Amino acid sequence: MFCEMCGAVRPSIHASPPASHMDWRNWALQARMRQSTVSPTNWRAVIKAMLSVSMLTVVFTIIAGLITLIYGVGLVVPFILNQGYAHTVFFILPFFVTVGELTGYPLLVYYFFVIAAIVASCTWVLLVSYKTFMKEMTMKATSREHSPLFDISGLTFVNVFVSVLIVLIAMLFGVGDTNTPIGGSLQENLLELANAAVWEEIIVRVLLIGVPLLIIDVIRRKMRKDWYAYILGGKFKFGLPEVALVLISATIFGYAHYLGGWGAWKIPAAAIGGVAFGYLFLKYGLPAAIVMHFATDYASMPADVFGFSQVPIEVVLLLWLGLGIAFFIYYILRISEFISGRRLLDPKPQPVQGFWPQPWQYQQTPMYAQPPYPPVQNPPYQPPPYQYPPPPPPSPGQEMPPVVPQQAHYGGYVCPSCGYMEARWVNGRFQCLRCGRLS
Repeated sequence: MFCEMCGAVRPSIHASPPASHMDWRNWALQARMRQSTVSPTNWRAVIKAMLSVSMLTVVFTIIAGLITLIYGVGLVVPFILNQGYAHTVFFILPFFVTVGELTGYPLLVYYFFVIAAIVASCTWVLLVSYKTFMKEMTMKATSREHSPLFDISGLTFVNVFVSVLIVLIAMLFGVGDTNTPIGGSLQENLLELANAAVWEEIIVRVLLIGVPLLIIDVIRRKMRKDWYAYILGGKFKFGLPEVALVLISATIFGYAHYLGGWGAWKIPAAAIGGVAFGYLFLKYGLPAAIVMHFATDYASMPADVFGFSQVPIEVVLLLWLGLGIAFFIYYILRISEFISGRRLLDPKPQPVQGFWPQPWQYQQTPMYAQPPYPPVQNPPYQPPPYQYPPPPPPSPGQEMPPVVPQQAHYGGYVCPSCGYMEARWVNGRFQCLRCGRLS
C-alpha cells in the first residue's frame, strides 16, 4: 500500500480491495476521497452568471441600434442629398481644430463608412464574445477572465450610473446647466450620433493613445510585431505610459464635450466614459470602444425612429443604473488591486485536512483503537555524503585497479567490478549503472 522509500500511497490502492488488517487506513483514505469530490458552491460563478444574463439587455440594445442604423439610411440619404446638410470634420487637441466640411456625395460616402465600421465592430464583438459569454452564463468561465461583451456591458452600466449621479449632484447643488445640446432633427441625430461612435474614437483613442504609444515604443525599442495594433488597439499591457495616456485622453475627451455645448457636469461624466473607452481600446481593440460608444448614444434612437414608447427604455435604464452601482464597486476594487499589486477579490485558500484520522475517528474502529504505525515524520534535512567521482574506465588490455579500502568509510557505493559509484535497488540487491553487475 505504501512506498518503502518515501511512504507515499501507491496509486493502485484506489483499485485494490481493502486489506482486512488495514481497515482504519482504508476508511480514512476513502473518507478523504469522498470529501475531495464534494466542491463547495462557487458563489462568484453564480453571481457572474446572473450578471451575464442581465447583460442580454445590452445585446438587445446593440441589435436594436443596428436595425435602427440600417433603417435610418433611407431617412439620412435624402437628408444629405436634397437638403444640403454639411458635416464638420474636426480634431481635438484639446480644443477643436476644424479641418473642413463634407456635403453631398462625399458626406454620403463617409456616412456609409461610418455604418460599415459600426456594423463590423458589433459583429466582431458578438462573434468573439460568444463562446466565453456562454460559459459566463453557465458558470463555466474562468475567474478574472471576461469576454469583450462582459466588460463592455459592465462599463456601460457604470457609465450610466456615474452620469445619473453627477446630474443629480449638479441639480442638487445648482452647479451648471444640465441640459443637453442634442436637439436637431431626427435625420441629423441619426447621422451625428453614429458619427460620434466612430470618429470620436478614432481622433481620441487612436490619435491620443495609439499613436503616442507607437512613438514611446519606438524610443524604447520595444516595437510590437503587430504594428497595426497601435491603430486598431487590443492586447496591450497596462503600464505607466498606458495608464497616463488613458487618463490624459479621457480628460481631453470630457473637456471637448464642454466646448461642444454641454454643461460643466458633462466634463467628469464624459471623462469617466473616456477612461472606459480607453481601457477597451487597449485591452480588446478599437471595435470594443466603438460598440460601447454606439450602444450608449443609440439607446433611445429606436423609440424615436419607430415611434415606440419610452417606457421599456426607461425600465432598462433603471436596471442598468442598479447594476452600475455593483459594477462601480467592482471596478473600484480592481483599480485598488492594480495600484496596490494585491488581489482583494480572490477567495482565501482553505486548509487541507491531513491523511491521518483524528482521535475521535479511531473510536469507531474498536479493533484498532490506536494506529498500528505512527505517522511518517519527515526527518530533518541532511546533506548527502560526499562521493568521489568515478574512476575513468580502463583502457583495452588494462585491468581495473583494486578498490581502495579507504573509500568505504564514508558509506558510498562502489561497484566491485568497475568501481562505479552509482547504482539502483533491484530485488534486494544493488545493480551498477555502468556495468550492470548485481552485488
